[in-house]
Parts: sequence; structure tokens; C-alpha cells
Amino acid sequence: MPPLTPELPSRTVIMRLWDRYGMLPNIKNHSFQVCNVALTLWQWLGENNYYLNRDMVESGALLHDVAKAYCLDKPHLSHNLEGERIVAEAGYPELGLLVARHVNLPEDQPLDETLLVFYADKRVVGDKIVSVKKRYQYVYKVYGQNSEEGIARIRYDENRSYEVEKQIFRHICGRQPEDLCHIRSFNIINKEPAC
Repeated sequence: MPPLTPELPSRTVIMRLWDRYGMLPNIKNHSFQVCNVALTLWQWLGENNYYLNRDMVESGALLHDVAKAYCLDKPHLSHNLEGERIVAEAGYPELGLLVARHVNLPEDQPLDETLLVFYADKRVVGDKIVSVKKRYQYVYKVYGQNSEEGIARIRYDENRSYEVEKQIFRHICGRQPEDLCHIRSFNIINKEPAC
């Protein structure tokens, strides 16, 4: 039986939050693709009798970067924590926690909706589905120039992403992580499926 549904925003509310916080088109496209990957994982897990809340996965994926554009000119803010605040203040504190954790996933995080969104985000660069390895090649190139501490954090995140990948795919028979690179898009919020 699927888990109980916490209070979640409608698609209209999600779009309003996107607009209110100035989500840029490229971040919207990234969020659609993260949602596509997360919902595919949700479906594959369900086919293997591991049930998660679809609406929580979809809402979390679409809102995980709600504060990204808002924080671009505010380097003192973390987009995940600001996103948590935005989503919680809109009346969705449980979803806000998912948004916060899409960057800093606790070590003991169980296989749940938060874990799927975290991992799905680590499989998308821009709006392209890539391997974890390619995602972190991009991250090192863009963000790995700053400091030894920054490089160590990226390395930790990369290793954590591989651990999460194993955690998810232990529950999915007949599929491999590279299969995600060949998926078709879900019809998410009137966005047409990809060809």
C-alpha cells in the first residue's frame, strides 16, 4: 500500500512559487528532467513492490531548486535552505525538509522520496540525463576551483551519490543505473513527452 500523503501543493501552486521566486527557464527545464528521473525510479521501485508517495516525489523534484535563481545574487544564502524556508512558509514543511536535503542528505537517510529526489538531481546536468560520473566531472569543472575544502565536499558528495545509487538499485530488479539515460519523459504539468 502506498504511503499516506502529507499536505502537498497543487501544480498551480508549484508554478506560482516558481514565478514568485524568479525561476529561470533553464532551472525549470532542469527541474522537469529531475522530476522525470525521479518518477521513473518511483515507477521501477513500484514494479518491484517498493512503494513511495508519487505526489511527494513529483512535488519535491519540481521544487528542489525553487530558490536557485533567487539566491544567485545572495551568496550568503544556500539555495536548498532558502528553498526549505519558501516551501515551509507556503504551508508544506515536510516537503520543505525534502528540498533542504536534496543537497545535504543525512548519512542514515532511508530509501524514501527524499533519497529519490537527491539521486535524480545528481543524474541531471542542465536538462540532460547523465551518469553520476559525468555529473561530477561537470561539478568539478564548474565548482572545483575554489578551495581544498570545496573539493573535499564535492568528493564527499560524489561518493555519497554512488552509495545512494547502490541503495536504490538494490531494490530494482532487471535495471541498471545507465538505463536512466534511455528513458522517455513523463507528461509532467502539461509538458509534452520527449521523443
